[in-house]
Amino acid sequence: MTVADPSLIPETVGPRFKRHDGSAAGPDDDFLVTPDPSIGEVVSASTNRTLRGYHKGTSNLVNRIALAVLGLIFGGMVSFAIVRGGVDFLGDLLDLDMDRDLLSLAGLAGGAVGGIVFGLVGFFFPLLFRKPTATWVGKQGVMRRIKKRTELLRFADADELKVARTRHYYNGAYTGTSYDYAWFKNGARMFRINGRYHDGKNVSPVDPVNFAFAAERAWTGFRLRQIEEQMKREGVVRFRAGGDWLGVGDGFIEIGWRGAVEQLPKAAIQSLTLSQGTLIIKRQGAKEGLFRSEGVFRFPVAGIGDFRTFLVVLEVFTGFKFD
Repeated sequence: MTVADPSLIPETVGPRFKRHDGSAAGPDDDFLVTPDPSIGEVVSASTNRTLRGYHKGTSNLVNRIALAVLGLIFGGMVSFAIVRGGVDFLGDLLDLDMDRDLLSLAGLAGGAVGGIVFGLVGFFFPLLFRKPTATWVGKQGVMRRIKKRTELLRFADADELKVARTRHYYNGAYTGTSYDYAWFKNGARMFRINGRYHDGKNVSPVDPVNFAFAAERAWTGFRLRQIEEQMKREGVVRFRAGGDWLGVGDGFIEIGWRGAVEQLPKAAIQSLTLSQGTLIIKRQGAKEGLFRSEGVFRFPVAGIGDFRTFLVVLEVFTGFKFD
C-alpha cells in the first residue's frame, strides 16, 4: 500500500509495531484499534487483518485438514448409500432389472463426488468464521481485540501465570502441540491464550502462539522486577505448586510439601532435574522406592506458577540451570 501523504494513513494501519515473533508488520496491517495505555509501552503486536482481507495462515490448518478428512469419509459413505439406494429404488419403481455391479459402480461414483464435495466444505468452512483479531504485548500488560470485543490484562492485576504445553502423537508420529497460558489472581483466571501449533513446521508470523510466547516474556520481565524488591524485603520468593509451594533464596531452596516446610541449602541437594514434565528435587541421602520414597519431591511443571520466572530466579540465586 502506497499513500502519498502519510498523514492520511489511519493510526491503526501499517508497521506501527514489530510483530510478536520479531518480524516487521506489513504496510497494510490493520490493528483495528489503538492499544490501551494501561498496558504500558508496546513491545510487540500482531493482527490477522489487512486492508485487503486476512493474512494467510490465520486459521488452524491442522483442524481444517482434519475436517476435510472427516468430510471426505462421511460424505463418501453417505453419498454412496444415497446414490446406490436411490438408483435401486428408481429401478424398482420403474420395474427395471438393475445389475448389482452397476448399482455398486453408481454408488462408488456418487460416493467419490460426495466425498470430494464434503471434503472441500470441511476444509474451507472454518474460513467463514474467522474474526478480525489484533493482539498487543506491553511492558505492563497485554490486550486482545476480537471483532468488537476487547480483552485486557494489566500485569499488576495478576499474581501468577500457569503454562501447559502438551505434545500430541498418533501412531508414534508427532501431530502438534497444544498450549494453554493462563494468568490468575487469587486462583481466579484473568486472561487466557490457548490453541495448537506444529513446532516442526514454519509457524506463521501472525499465529496466536507467538502472542503467547511474547506475553510470557513480558510477564517474566515484569515479575522479575517485582521479585527483586521482594527478595530484598523477605529474603525468599515463593511460587505456588498446586497445594504445595517452592521458595528460592540466596543459596537455598525452600519446599512447602504436604503441610511441612523444609529448607535445603544447595549443598544439601543431591539432584534437581526435569523429567517428562515433572520437576524432581532429591535431598542428599534420598531413598526412592516403588511404593515409598524419602527425601524426594515431585512437582508437575504445569502446576507451578510462573515456572519460567522460577527457573530464572533459581539460576540466579542457587546456580541450578536447565538446558
